[in-house]
Amino acid sequence: MPTPEPYAARRGQGIVLAADGRKMSKSLGNVINPTDVIAKTGADALRLYILFMAPYDESTAWSEEHLAGVSRFLYRIWDLLHKPIFDSADTLEMDRIMHKTIQKVTEHIEQMRFNTAVSTLMECANALAKFDALTPVVARQFILLLAPLAPHMAEEVWAELGEKESIHVAGWPAFDAELVKDDVVEVAIQVNGKLRGTMPASVDAAKEELEAAAQEVESVKK
Repeated sequence: MPTPEPYAARRGQGIVLAADGRKMSKSLGNVINPTDVIAKTGADALRLYILFMAPYDESTAWSEEHLAGVSRFLYRIWDLLHKPIFDSADTLEMDRIMHKTIQKVTEHIEQMRFNTAVSTLMECANALAKFDALTPVVARQFILLLAPLAPHMAEEVWAELGEKESIHVAGWPAFDAELVKDDVVEVAIQVNGKLRGTMPASVDAAKEELEAAAQEVESVKK
């Protein structure tokens, strides 16, 4: 082999510990049977929880409470993806939310940061929930991001949208570099090297504008 090991990088996964923080063992009677969990919450909830519970390479204890939280999240996604679908030209805010999500989820999955990929989808779902309806494009983009994380639900909703082929052979969505740019960013204000506050500012603001605005922030005035 041209490299010391026959792969590009080594990824060691953490251990799912029992709820009591110890290793699962039949002798201790603290084993979680995945078949029982699937019968109760479904395979997608189990899969999504395992991905979300901790960074891939860290060990963490099983939590029925957190599993229930992930299960509720899937119900919220189901409701979100069954909102009315509409076509509209005025969708800039929704498109910005979706394209930023595509960028983050893509990066996190490539880096095997599955827990943050799930949390990013949670944030996106909360942001999209404020809209009365979704556009067909945004609905499909969201489902495509969900597919590797909750494959069964994604497949079903994909079929409901009239798609004939499996979602798992569909192309991964790409983000628009222009849509992920922020018009307004949060700027930190330092006085003599110490953080004294933050403020929103346009990305195009000149230095003089920023200084003038910073001097109007109450914590800076002091």
